[in-house]
Amino acid sequence: MPATLEILCIGDELLIGRTVNTNATWLGNALTEAGAYVSHSVTLADRVTDIHQALQLALSRADVVITTGGLGPTGDDYTVAALAQYAGMPLELHAPTLAHIDQLLRARGRQPNEYSRKMALLPKGATVLPNPAGAAPGLLMHIADKPVIILPGVPHEMKALMQDHVLPWLHRHYALDKVQYHTWHLVAAESELAALLAAQEAGLPEACSLAYNPGLGILDLRLGMRIPAPDAGKQVRFEQIRAEISRIVAPWCYGENGVSLAMALGQALRTQGLQLAVAESCTAGLLANTIAEVSGASAWYVGGALTYSNVLKTQLLGVPPVLFETAGAVSEEVALAMAAGVAGLTGAQVALSTTGIAGPEGGTPDKPVGTVWIGVHTPAGTVARRFLFEKDRRRNMQRAVHAALWMACKALRTADQSS
Repeated sequence: MPATLEILCIGDELLIGRTVNTNATWLGNALTEAGAYVSHSVTLADRVTDIHQALQLALSRADVVITTGGLGPTGDDYTVAALAQYAGMPLELHAPTLAHIDQLLRARGRQPNEYSRKMALLPKGATVLPNPAGAAPGLLMHIADKPVIILPGVPHEMKALMQDHVLPWLHRHYALDKVQYHTWHLVAAESELAALLAAQEAGLPEACSLAYNPGLGILDLRLGMRIPAPDAGKQVRFEQIRAEISRIVAPWCYGENGVSLAMALGQALRTQGLQLAVAESCTAGLLANTIAEVSGASAWYVGGALTYSNVLKTQLLGVPPVLFETAGAVSEEVALAMAAGVAGLTGAQVALSTTGIAGPEGGTPDKPVGTVWIGVHTPAGTVARRFLFEKDRRRNMQRAVHAALWMACKALRTADQSS
């Protein structure tokens, strides 16, 4: 069994929602990839009694405890004093740390004072982990014969200490497994996918698992397996399972291991020597922004038009005004005209259009909030599809973006297979 770790994230700001606890996410991922097993991740307040209680429980069930937060100079930073009190270790001034803090503050144009000096009061006998990215150092203490690693709550400082000190220390002191992962990015419903993979999931070997992580109209399926080194047999089995799942999910898969929908579309466009344009109404530029976030998008994305009003749909894209009267702005006819219009305007061979009712107001009985029409223009022709999303405006916009990108991916996939 690999080393078992528990993470204690300390800070009132985490509990009241003022700060997102990104440290827990990053630590869980980094430790798991290193081959450790994170059994618990706990968030607690800046209170000495809470820190003592959480530490006592963590020491009872984990091999190693890692804390983040509460190492700063202010009165609500209790972590070091609380842990020292629990361990019966007196605090003492650590001269090298004090010199580091004073030098760092002066370099930033600030003067050291009694509050900054507090960060150099460290438990006697603790191993000091110099902080390459900030003032307060990390610490390694042994409490009840178990290592407790104390890290700052500032994310970039915590990550620097993990990379420089903690991960190398874990590899030196524990036999860590190799952890193999493969992730498929899919446009599929979680329940339907689970039904398709029921037999494969039932036959997974021990230490191998499938995780379903749904998003807004998309889903990540992650295969994970711990492979004790050396164990070539388990590596071979992992590859067999990966290949089998890849075959099953292929119709819904747009990318693997970090490939986004926009990246997948860009790859298809480059392969076929095509360029893309977009015409947006209800997504209000979010589709263009998502595309432009892909590095190198200028090689295949020419731009587009943000036509929120019907007047601009007509002036820029050539949408006939009669369509707004007969079909309405949110309609198949307008989506088709927008996609074809922006293709003609820009010269792009592939174009996307979005028109809909993002909400939370503006719906009608026949076109409720969440109704979105998406058009796709390719050399094979122009098609449009109706979607019915939710009541939440932002979620509807994001889901429309995902749906538009996936429609374009499928259209190009079909064209590539038929050529």
